[in-house]
Order: sequence, then C-alpha cells, then structure tokens
Amino acid sequence: MHRQGRSRMGRSTARRVLVTLFAVALLLVATASASASPGQIYAFGNNFGGQLGSATNNGVFAPNPVPTLVSLPGATGPPVQLAAGEDLSLVVTSTGQLFAFGENKFGQLGSATNNSTANANPDPTLVSLPGATGPVVQAAAGRAFSLVVTSTGQLFAFGENQFGQLGTATNNGTANPNPTPTLVSLPGAGGPVVQVAAGAFHSLAVTSTGQLYTFGLNNGGQLGTATNSGTLSPNPVPALVGLPGASGPVTQVGAGARHSLVVTSTGQLFTFGENVYGELGNATNNGTTNPNPTPTQVSLPGATGPVVQARGGLVHSVVLTATGQVYTFGNNTGGQLGNATNNGTENNPTPNPVPSLVSLPGAGGPVVQVDGGEEDTLAVTSTGQLYAFGENFSGELGSPTSAGTTAPNPTPALVGFPSGTTIDTVARGPEGDHTLALVADIAVLTTTLPIGDVGAPYQASAEAAGGTGVYSWSASGLPAGLSISSNGQITGTPMSTGVSNVVLHVSDSFGVGASSATIPLTIPAHPAPAVLPSAATRAQIQAGLLAQLSVKGKLAKFAALKKQKSYSYFFKALSAGVLVVNWYYLPPGAHLSKKTKAKPVLFASGRLSFSAPGTKKLTIKLTGKGLKLLGHRKSIKLAATGSFTPPHQKPVVATTSIKLKR
Repeated sequence: MHRQGRSRMGRSTARRVLVTLFAVALLLVATASASASPGQIYAFGNNFGGQLGSATNNGVFAPNPVPTLVSLPGATGPPVQLAAGEDLSLVVTSTGQLFAFGENKFGQLGSATNNSTANANPDPTLVSLPGATGPVVQAAAGRAFSLVVTSTGQLFAFGENQFGQLGTATNNGTANPNPTPTLVSLPGAGGPVVQVAAGAFHSLAVTSTGQLYTFGLNNGGQLGTATNSGTLSPNPVPALVGLPGASGPVTQVGAGARHSLVVTSTGQLFTFGENVYGELGNATNNGTTNPNPTPTQVSLPGATGPVVQARGGLVHSVVLTATGQVYTFGNNTGGQLGNATNNGTENNPTPNPVPSLVSLPGAGGPVVQVDGGEEDTLAVTSTGQLYAFGENFSGELGSPTSAGTTAPNPTPALVGFPSGTTIDTVARGPEGDHTLALVADIAVLTTTLPIGDVGAPYQASAEAAGGTGVYSWSASGLPAGLSISSNGQITGTPMSTGVSNVVLHVSDSFGVGASSATIPLTIPAHPAPAVLPSAATRAQIQAGLLAQLSVKGKLAKFAALKKQKSYSYFFKALSAGVLVVNWYYLPPGAHLSKKTKAKPVLFASGRLSFSAPGTKKLTIKLTGKGLKLLGHRKSIKLAATGSFTPPHQKPVVATTSIKLKR
C-alpha cells in the first residue's frame, strides 16, 4: 500500500531493530508518576519529537509506557481539550489559549522554530493566531498539520500543505513549512465552523448549520467527492459534501489516515475513503487501494442506540452509540478492534469490514468517549476509567505489557495511572502512537443535607469539584415532593416525614461523573402546629419582620461587608415557618412591585427554616453584583424585603429601606 511522507513501513523497520534494546529497558519500568490533580495532563507513548512534553527519549523510537505529567508554562486556565498528531500535541485551555509541542518540521506547531528539521520541541509553547476574533475552543492534528477553531467560528490552519490540507494553495505540491496560522474560508458556508477533524493529509470541517466541508488529499476518496479521487493531486479549496439519504445535519466527524467518518443528528453513520481493511464498515474494495468517494451509510449489528461519536485510526474505525456501546471495524493486526480476530503480523492484509461490539472487562459505567490511534484504540467510561487495546510498541497503551514489541493486545485493559485517578478526555491521532489524557478526578463534595419540614419549602445546594465544563446533576432517593435541578439545586415541599437515603450524581461536559455516598435527609415528625389566631398574630409577625430588617452596628459598614461578604443577626420566630430576606438595589426608575424597564438588582439574600418557635442566626450573603455595587460609593440605599411563611398559611411580607455607609 502506498504511503506518503515518513512511511509506516519505515517506522516499522526501525521498530524491529530496536525491540531487543527496548525489552531490556522495560525491565526498569515501575509505576506511574505521582498522582495528578483535576485538569492536569498525562502523556505516554512515542516521544520522538517531544510530543509528550518532555525531553525523555527525544529523537528515538523508545517506548514510554508510564503516564507522566505535562506542564504548561504560562497557562491561565486548566486544559479542556486535547489533540494528537503523528509526533505532535495540541492543548486548549479554558481561557482559549493554544499550546503546541512535538516535531515542527512543517511548522505544525505554529512557529518557525526548527522548521525543515526533525528536531524535537518538547516544551509546550503558546501559539498566536493573527486576526483571531475569539479564544480557541477546539483543535485537531493531522500527520504534520494543525487545525484550530475559535469561539467565533473562525478556522485557522498551519503546518504541511503538500496536498492542500490547510485549505489554501500556498506551497501545494511542496514540502515547505507553513508555520503562520492562516484563516480558512469555506465558500458558501451557512454558519461558523463548530468542529474539525484531521486525517493524515486531509481535513474535515462542520458548520453550525450542519454542513460538511473537506479539503486536502483525495487519493482514497476521503474527501467524499470524485474530484481528483485516486490521485495525489492537491485539493486546497474546501468543498461541500452531500450525504445521500441523510436524515439530519452533520453533528460529528472523525478522520482516519485516508478515510472519513460522519455522524448526523439522527445518529446515522456515513463513511468514505480507502477501504483496504474494511475500515469503512463494508466489504466494497476490501484488499485494494481503490477509492470510495461516495458517502455510504454503515449499519451496526445489534446497536441499542444511535451513533453519537466516530473516530478513525490508521486503517481502522471505532464508533460509540448513545447507550455506551463501542463498535470497531477495519485492520486488527495489533488487536485494535478489541478482539483476537485476524490478529497477526505487521503486514497482515486481512480485512474486518463487519462492525463488532467491544466488551470492556470490569467497566464501572458505559463508555462516553472513544478514539483511535495508529494501531490502537482508547475508550473512556462514565466513571473516568481509561481502557486501551492494540499494539503497544511505543507504550501508547500506558502499560509495559508488550511495549517495545509488535505483539497484539486485543483485550481492553485499564491504563496504569496512579490509584484513584480518573480521566475526562483523551487524544489520539490516526497516525499517532502517543496518548494525551486529561485528569478528571470529579467528586461530589456534599456530605450532608439540611433537615426539612413537612409542608414547608425546602432548599439545598449540591457541590462538586474536578471535571471539566458545566456540571449536570441528578439524584436518587429524594423524598416525595423534592427534586434536583441540573445545576444542583434541591427544592420543593416535603410531603411526608421520615429519613430518606439520598445519593447525588454529578457529571461534567464530557459525560464523566461521580456519585456521593448515601446521605440521610431527615423530615422529622413534629406536632401539628397550632393554628395562628386571626390577623393579630400575623400583624405581630409583620412587626417583628420590620424591626429585624434594619441593619445595625459595625457589620453594616462597607469595610465589614466587603470582608465578611455577609451580614448576620438573630431572628426570633413566633411559630414554625420559613424566613426569606432579600436586599435589592433599585436603579433609577426601578420598582419592586411594578414592571419597569429598569430592573431591581439582588444585592444580598438569606434564608432560614424554623421547625418550631425560637431564635436562630440568619446570615444574609452578598451576591457578586452586590459586592461590585459597593465599589467606591460613600453610601448606598437598598430596599429590604422579608417574608415569613408559617406552615399551610400564606406568607407574611414586610418591606423597608435601609442605608449602608462607608
């Protein structure tokens, strides 16, 4: 089979020569490095170009099976997205910074350092995008080029452009480097770019309206068009691709070395490109390098949900369904399909075109992410476990098993991270033999829940740490009348007494999550509250509210409020009930009781529940907007509202104005 650039055969020959030396070195491999904290990156596998972010074994094909931590000097936020090419790594942080490290022969690191050489660049370096109108949100890495998307949907490309994979005609047909990130234009695009994928020498881009564009090499039909199909001619102009029979817009794309995978909003899977080993999920042109430029729908036998993700390895594919099933098809020389079928020698030509279901021994939850490498596959579960299977010559499976050899490893095995480490997301490239993994270590922090009262409004907040992006909450065991929102707020009105065993569940934007231990939530049985007499007692409650809404003493001063970020005092309740106190700042024209263009600004808020008459300490916490309003003012006038709701009765409400001074 024809390979461009540094050939697979060339790398394999070098590998065999070094096997004996590596086997000796592997005897020294111990355990993984010290435990990381959430948001840190582990790297393992080949480090020829410094793509592991360290100087260890630069310039040689030595295995590095022990996951080691990567440092990002000058990072202003934790990593949130990873990408891996052949000898190239890209990292995007939460603040939109882009770091690059590894080989830079073609300018794939976005700089002129060591262009036209195979020198290693192991130090992660910040990449600048000239003319970018927003922070970076996604990156993809090909064999020797990079694609980057900003928050405003701009697409930048840099690195090798021999076949037009940068979406421009600059240096097509040459091996000249292109280190300056260049803006890519998609003719006729109906929206900004929201996702990209990179093959060995071709690129895919998806717009917000679900359009699919491709550009670069099309020798296998991997661009989904007949233009220059089967030739080495460059295709630098992004072309719109149609999917015959598609029932929805494109939502996900993946790229193998010379094949492409596309997922629609309805969960259909389409493939096109080279199909020597059955990597397209069908038997058409298996065993040949004939191009297959027409997108063809793939069927997954026994699938229990629609496809949500598809990724390509060198000449194999891995697909994930909404129910967490993992399917693989294509070459299985190294066991990268997760089974022993047709495992064998380096040049085993046997295709495996029928998608097969992969089993993960001991998995603690369904799979939420997959990725494919040169001859291996990765899968992340909802509990943060990372499984790897396939060839482990460079240690890309994160284990010393068979490292330094081409022996197949078809049984999915857990990567050797320090005990207790969980993973959020991973990165592999279709021609890469190194792995980047982002630490999740997501955990529920809430260990107790406040006592509630039957018939009284209830409120509590769940808290978590670790993970990436926005949390999504759920719970089991909540008593009747209570529910939890996706942002972790437990609210409602308990309907009966007793102790409920509650378990809180949290997941992050990658679908990786954690659960709390069982938390008892008590709704005690209280004697039926005495019926409050007429309007006299309600007036008494209202008078008490008014008397206690005012602020007094040093804690009412700006300095104390800024320091404490709250104001506390003791409130005496005449009956069981729920107390709510809010302070509002009223901009000019704003009213609490009228709808106006100017809106009241919540300055501070506090809440207490009383199971019986008595006195409790109320803490009114300032909001972020409240702290900002203090600013450099000498004084500020606020509207204070209080409500006290006895069980089974209407709330008693009081409103007054208060003045805070510096």
